[in-house]
Amino acid sequence: MTEKNKKIWIVCASNAPGFEQSAYELIEAGREISDGSMENLSCVIIGRKASKYADIFFKRGIKKVYIAEGEIYKNLIEEIYADALAQLILEKNPGKILLSASKELRTIAARLAAKLNMGLISDAIKIKTEASGKTSAIKPTFGGELMAKIESRSQVEMITIREGFYSKAPLVNPAQSGELINFKSDLPQLNPKIKIIESSPKPKEGDEDISNAEIVVAAGRGIKTKEEFEMVRQLSDLLGASVGITRPLADLGFAGENCQIGITGKTIKPKLYIALGISGKAHHTQGILNAKTIISVNKDPDAPIKEISDYFIEADIKEFLPAIIKKLKELKEIE
Repeated sequence: MTEKNKKIWIVCASNAPGFEQSAYELIEAGREISDGSMENLSCVIIGRKASKYADIFFKRGIKKVYIAEGEIYKNLIEEIYADALAQLILEKNPGKILLSASKELRTIAARLAAKLNMGLISDAIKIKTEASGKTSAIKPTFGGELMAKIESRSQVEMITIREGFYSKAPLVNPAQSGELINFKSDLPQLNPKIKIIESSPKPKEGDEDISNAEIVVAAGRGIKTKEEFEMVRQLSDLLGASVGITRPLADLGFAGENCQIGITGKTIKPKLYIALGISGKAHHTQGILNAKTIISVNKDPDAPIKEISDYFIEADIKEFLPAIIKKLKELKEIE
């Protein structure tokens, strides 16, 4: 099998947070590095009831889905998942393996790399197939200040891809089916070092996940107090928008991690992004590069975010917020 015709696997954990969103994007990434063809593209789903998710891949053009399911996968214990996947990889010999760069899948990928002596490129935002047939990846480095191009030299190439940088794979045929292959791993002999004694759902945060929001109003260091942040919420309510924050405000507890944007948070692509008091360091702006329109408000005329903004308003947030809220309320009353 030549480098260019190696089998490409998309690996998913059906009980990982954001499973379907990341799966659709991985299909699109896989399609790109196989020159638009789906012939060499397969999917691996692992989880307690993994088989019930096979159709979402068949409907998007995937013709072969491997399933590893059962009670042993009830909890997402990375050691168990990695061991099962290692057995499947050794048996089927894929050439390229794509996983989400979520916390859980990154850990599984690292375990696989160590277990099978494979190379691993993590946190890629773009991948491509080079003339040699090897895969190269672009990933942020030095806190997002630089973009590094890395080419895999491993026989089996494994890459984790950050969510939000690829579009979702479209439906190809809602009635399409494919080949479903059940894989029975030899896991009963495994004695994992971690055992789940008890688990309970994580309490839901008050803030919605902004991954798919069409309008986002985001606050940065320029917002100093909770009173000022409440004005950000008022503005978002008036615009029918979702609220976003930078990491410093997340550290202060102004909003939950579902709202955090940037390398250590969400990558989003809204139709409109309004940045309030955000300087625009690379570790934040990497999360908004796919926004259609960016409006930023900052009292510093040389703030880095100006370079990527479609509209830049030089103003003090303390003066801007009350004024814009008042004006929007007046307009709503007129309507």
